[in-house]
This record gives sequence, structure tokens and C-alpha cells, in this order.
Amino acid sequence: MKTMKTILSIFFISLLTTMNAQSAKAWLTLADENYQNKAYKASAEAFEKAFALQTPTASALYNAACSWALAGEPTKGLDQLEKSVAAGWMNLAWMKKDSDLESLRGTDRWEAITENLASKLKKLEETQNVPLKRELETIAEKDQRHRRQNRAIGETFGWDSKEMTELWEKQNRLDSINTLRIIEIIEEFGYPGKTMVGNQAGTAFLVIQHADLAVQEKYLPILRAAADKNELRWSSLALLIDRINIRNGKKQIYGSQVSRDPKTGKSRFSPIEEEAKVNERRAAIGLEPIEDYAKRFGFDYEPPKPKEK
Repeated sequence: MKTMKTILSIFFISLLTTMNAQSAKAWLTLADENYQNKAYKASAEAFEKAFALQTPTASALYNAACSWALAGEPTKGLDQLEKSVAAGWMNLAWMKKDSDLESLRGTDRWEAITENLASKLKKLEETQNVPLKRELETIAEKDQRHRRQNRAIGETFGWDSKEMTELWEKQNRLDSINTLRIIEIIEEFGYPGKTMVGNQAGTAFLVIQHADLAVQEKYLPILRAAADKNELRWSSLALLIDRINIRNGKKQIYGSQVSRDPKTGKSRFSPIEEEAKVNERRAAIGLEPIEDYAKRFGFDYEPPKPKEK
């Protein structure tokens, strides 16, 4: 039988863990804000504070490496990059072209880190469909080719400008080609998930979420089954579920869909089902608090508090 002292110890350990997790999230949010404001050393230091409170993810370690590199401290940048690879960072192609890491390249440690990651990837690819993985890399690039310019064009020329219309015409043509090919791939192989194509597991999802509603609805069950088997991140699938709901005139579930107010031109969330509980649903599938998500789109948001019973 557990003594009262043991029960209290377990309670306080649990409370401390929860408090540390909340504090770590706050530091990570600050790190991201500082990075966006080009305060790179402050960003890197905020990452360090978060890591002292909670085991960091590979992505967080990679982002810390970027901040240290941009802050002019390559040794600390390489330290975090090395830890990132050890924690599971797999995107070697991006790492090699990421301009944030420019100051790290050409060193012996950089070469050792990239060779280590290349060796890991080679071993993994022995069980993967490598030709399909390479094709999906190309499809993913096409999916984002003109979307990367979206915000700059909108803010420079206007969201309803001729330039914006031309941009979307180009992207829509690529989306149509991508969608046809992804449908062929799914029909032949099933969903190309993590086991089959490694870090390109999200590419088919990306294309489907940019497809017509009929395509989205047809392939949603297949994507849902892939997410349930850990072949696709549930946090990604949530975006597709929300997008389908909004297109059908329903409220979104996870608060992933942002629209522009036609009167003010400012960003806002499309209607959310049981808005007071949205963060519970987001946390259950690994999504950040909706307040932090809103900041990525340049606006402040506070979900309503649950009604008292």
C-alpha cells in the first residue's frame, strides 16, 4: 500500500512535470518569436531554456542550430545540429541548402554530421521505395513552388491583384498535374507512408489537401487509416479534416483554417466547433496551442473559456 508521503511525492512530481512542460512551451514560443524578429541569439538562448525543462524534439534542436548559426556562434550551432541528427532529424537535402546554416558548412564537424546522416538514410532506404521517394520529393517542390511567393505578392500588389491571379493560375496547373499523379500512386501502392517513403510520407497528403473537394472526400478514409497506423502524422490529417468541413459549410474541428476578413483584410480563424475545447483536441494529436498557431499568421487570438456548469 502506498503511504501518504509516496502519494504526495507522485503528485508533486506530476505537477512539476506539467509546469515544466508549460514553461518549455513558453520558451519555445519566445524562441520562435525572436527568430522571426531576427533576434537570433535571444532565440537560441530561449531554446536552451526550453531544453533544460523538457527533452527537445529533433525539429526543435535543428531550429536551435539555425539560431546559433545565425547568431554567429557556429560551435554551438554544430552542437545542436549534431544532437538533432541523433534525435531523429532526417531531412539531409534541406539541411544542405538551408541558408540559416551557411556559417556551419565547410568545417570538419559539418562533414562528419552530414556523412553520419547520409549513412543513416542509406540504411533506411534499403527497405524503402527509393524511386517513389525521389518522385515525391519533386512533387512536393512543385506543390510549394508558387505558394512560397503568395504572401509577398499579396502584400506588394494586393490579394486581388492581377499578379496574384497569375500566380495562382500557375500553381493551379501544377496542382492538377500533381493530383493526377498522386491518385495513380495511391491506387497502385496504397498510401505512400513513412515505412514506404520515409520523410516524404506527408507529400501525398499535401497534394490531396490542395485538390478539389471530391478528391479530398474520396481519399480521406485512406489518409485517416494511414494516420491511425502512424504512416502519416495525425497533426497533418487534421488540416484536411478541417478543410473539408469548411468547404462543406461546416465548422472546423482543430482550428487549422485561417481566412481573411473581407472588410478589414486581417487574418482570422474560420468558425470552430466547440471553440472553448479546441486546445484539448489540438493537444490530443500533437498540435501547438491555437494562440501560438495564430501568431504564425500575424494575429492574436484567445479561445473562449469553457462555460461553468
